[in-house]
This record gives sequence, structure tokens and C-alpha cells, in this order.
Amino acid sequence: MAGLVDKYKEVEFYGPLNRVAIVFYPGGINHFLEVPLSNYLEKHFSEFQAFGAPFKECLDAVYATENLKIKRDLLDAFLIERYQPFKEIEILKAIDYLVNSSVPMKVTELSNQLVVSRRTLLRKFKKHLGYSIEEYTSVIKFRKALLSFQKKQEVKDLSKIALESNYYDQPDFNHQIKSRSNLTPKQLFEQLEIVVDILFWKL
Repeated sequence: MAGLVDKYKEVEFYGPLNRVAIVFYPGGINHFLEVPLSNYLEKHFSEFQAFGAPFKECLDAVYATENLKIKRDLLDAFLIERYQPFKEIEILKAIDYLVNSSVPMKVTELSNQLVVSRRTLLRKFKKHLGYSIEEYTSVIKFRKALLSFQKKQEVKDLSKIALESNYYDQPDFNHQIKSRSNLTPKQLFEQLEIVVDILFWKL
């Protein structure tokens, strides 16, 4: 499935569900696409069609076996065949700066760091990531908050989690968490469960 998750959404599944998670490093999926990622994204969830019928055939083979090594090899072979280096290097660098920066970075600072015009950076970022830099930064903060909680594995100091996640202040932290989860930070972290280093959100 694909979609721009800029607000709280709830998804219900009916019937049996087979699933395999392929986790790309931020921006990594662009190495496997023939056209910009934004072409496949809609405001609401829709089926991700970038890989077409061959991907369905690959998944049929993946689900037909219980052997994890075979599943991995089938998916690896499928993706390796479609690999093509993503040519927008400044976008990958921008993602790296945003994800790894210990302090919030403004668009002007980022464009100066990359030696690219602000307008070009904003346009290309939206085209290849689907999000504006501001929206993407909001997602990064939310993920950092979850990872910060994951390291502690208990809800203690919410203000410390907010600080570690680069939120401006406690009200900003409360507002952003609420808009993305429909829960207060305390409610959210009380509902998260860590199983083998993976976060599960119990609704």
C-alpha cells in the first residue's frame, strides 16, 4: 500500500492477511523506481503499483514457501534486477542531513549546505519523496520519539523524549504526537509494546 500519512489514520483488515515488510533506508526505494515516487502516492492509501504484475508473481512464490531463506532470496533477486542508482544525489544527502542532524535544520540552511537553490531543493524533495521538507521533518521527529521510547522501554520523562526528538518544546511535542496518533504522548507510549526490538502499537 502507498499513501501520504500526514495525519492520524486507522486501517482495518478483514480476512486472512499475508505480509512481508521490506524496509528501505530513507530515500532508498528511489533506487528501484523508473519514475518519481510522488507518481505513486495519493493522499489516501492505495495499492502501490510501481513494480506491476512481476511483483505479484514474486510474492506468490514468496508466500508459497515457508523457508525464510528462500523468501529472502526471491525478494533480493527481484529487487536486484530492478536496481538503478538514484541520480538525484542532493536529495539523498538532504535526507541524510535531516535524519542524522541533532538539531532541527531549516530549508535555507540545508540548501546552503548542499549548494543548491532553495526552490530547486523544495521542488525535487516533493517530487522524489512525496512530502515537503517540513512534513518529512515532522515524520522524522515522530520516529525519533518512538525510537527514544524504545531505548528506554518505559514511559518516564516525556520532556526528555521531546528534547531528544528535536521538538521545539513540550506543547509542540504534545500537538504533533496527537495529530499523528490521535493520542496524547502518555497514552501513545503506554500502548506501545516492544517485541524483539520491534514496536507494536496496540489499539
